[in-house]
Amino acid sequence: MTGSWGQTQSDSLGDVARAAKHSRSPHAKVVLNDEDPRVAKGPFSEIATQGTDNSDEIIKSITDFAKIHAPAETEAAIHAWYDKHDLLLKNAIEENIHIKERDQDRALAERTAYPDVKDYQKLRAIETAAYRDSLEDYRRFQMNGLLSARIQQAFTKVRFALQRQGLKYDWMKIRFGNGNGSW
Repeated sequence: MTGSWGQTQSDSLGDVARAAKHSRSPHAKVVLNDEDPRVAKGPFSEIATQGTDNSDEIIKSITDFAKIHAPAETEAAIHAWYDKHDLLLKNAIEENIHIKERDQDRALAERTAYPDVKDYQKLRAIETAAYRDSLEDYRRFQMNGLLSARIQQAFTKVRFALQRQGLKYDWMKIRFGNGNGSW
């Protein structure tokens, strides 16, 4: 009778382990996804979200790329770079809109809050949790605002530099910080 790994009733556990070991590929297999830093990021630098603005580096890499690639290839590479960062901008703006809505809901709830809470410690715990939530929302709101401003600034500089080089793309819009429209 044969079991898993070709094991027969007479095979020892050691024989099965050796057979399994020898049946494996000698090279380790690695599965890469978009979050893995080893995945190719494209020909242009990412927008630096922390530290010094790197728009000039991005512009230089686009200019160098355009010199040795066809216009359609250049536009496709710029579009992929733009789409990636535009999605970050979109997500930051949307999260800030949700944070504002949550803050408004919280302010409305505070007017009618806690009518049945008679236990002071329970009331204090509820208020402390609400304060922590508010503080975390404030921090996220600030971080999203800084990220949005950095991406908008980089897009503006890159778009202006591309237009000076004769590369004008109608699809390269910059979202407003409130999520309503683009320029």
